[in-house]
Amino acid sequence: MNKGFENEVFLSKAGLNVIQFNNLSVSETIENFIERIKTHNEFAPNVTYTILGAGKNSQEETTVILKQPRIIANPAPIEKIMQFLKDNGFTPAKLSKGAEGFRNDRYEISDLWKNDDSMMSDNVLIDNDDNLYFIDADINSVQTTSDL
Repeated sequence: MNKGFENEVFLSKAGLNVIQFNNLSVSETIENFIERIKTHNEFAPNVTYTILGAGKNSQEETTVILKQPRIIANPAPIEKIMQFLKDNGFTPAKLSKGAEGFRNDRYEISDLWKNDDSMMSDNVLIDNDDNLYFIDADINSVQTTSDL
């Protein structure tokens, strides 16, 4: 279906799920990757990831294979995403890994729209009932001084 920086994405045979081969290029360690998946699933329970196993992608890179429900929806308008973030206490911030994004007292979120100045969402979808689906945003737990 798609190939990005860290994922190759395929549609399952039944068409109900997407399968991602994640090359771990964004995560520093497997532990960080598993923590990202856990945090994503906590934040976005309507599109949880399931880890299926390990394998190789088309570049012969070692990958973690993930399954996520397929969402039939459209890219969310930036205004809807921003309103959701505001309603949930997020503010623009420099995140712990140096990226620009949004933070509240529990989560840091980045990678909500394309990095080509189009401001088109590619990691947040919206359905006909105005439900948002954060399908592939970079969502992490906020680090506190007690975590360090």
